Amino acid sequence: MDPLVATSGDLDDILRIRDQAAAWMEGQGAPGWRPGELSRERLTGRIERGQVFVVRDTGRVVASVTLLDENSEYWGDRGRDGHAGYIHLLVRDRQLSAPGMGEALLGWAEARIAGWGRPLARLTTVAANLSLVRYYTQRGYVTVGLARHPVVGRLLTLLEKQLRLTPWQDARPSVVSTLTQ
Repeated sequence: MDPLVATSGDLDDILRIRDQAAAWMEGQGAPGWRPGELSRERLTGRIERGQVFVVRDTGRVVASVTLLDENSEYWGDRGRDGHAGYIHLLVRDRQLSAPGMGEALLGWAEARIAGWGRPLARLTTVAANLSLVRYYTQRGYVTVGLARHPVVGRLLTLLEKQLRLTPWQDARPSVVSTLTQ
C-alpha cells in the first residue's frame, strides 16, 4: 500500500467513498457521519494544501485519509501545541478495498506523523459510536476529552495515541540543523 497525495481529480471518488461509509454506518444503526454532509469546498481546500492522501487499486481510489499538522477546531489550544498530527476522514471502499485496508492506512498515517517528529497521533469520532471508539482504543488510543462538532453539533470523543519516535525523529529542529550543517 502506497498512499499518494490526492489530486482534484480524486475529489468525487473520496466523497463517494465517504458517503458510502456514512450510509453503511446508518444501515448498521451506528451514529456517525451522514451522507452528503462533507462539503466539496472544505475537501477541495485540503486537497489543494496536500493534506489528503489516497490509496489506489487498479487505478481506482479505494481508501483515503486526511492528515493535519494542527487542529484547533476540535482540539482548542492543544490543537496548535506542535506535539501531534491529526487523522481525519479515514475511509475505505468496503467493496473494492482489501480486508485490513483501514487498519493499514491508520498505521501508515501514524508512521507519517511520527516522521514529522510528532509524538502523538490524535483523532476524533462521534462519541455515541461506541464500537468505533472501542476500535481505536484497541489500537492504542486513549480518550482524552469530548468536544462538540462546530458545524453539525454532534458530541465527539477526542482520542490520542503515543507514537514511538526514533532518536532522529525526536530531535528538535535546532539539533537537526546543527547536524546537517
